[in-house]
Amino acid sequence: MIKRDATENEGLREEVKQWVQQATASQRQLEEAKRHLTRQLELKRVSKVAVEFESALDEQATSTQKITA
Repeated sequence: MIKRDATENEGLREEVKQWVQQATASQRQLEEAKRHLTRQLELKRVSKVAVEFESALDEQATSTQKITA
């Protein structure tokens, strides 16, 4: 009976160990996904600013051409 209990305890320890490993891996995956999404949002913001800047430069160039013409 004691041997069976020890075997059951070892089995439970292994099961708990696997759950902890899965939870840890899941947490890491969530953190990585959050970092990835944050980078994507920042890239979108920077891209939008670049497009607005380019548009402003084009507008300025068009205005300058009209003035000099």
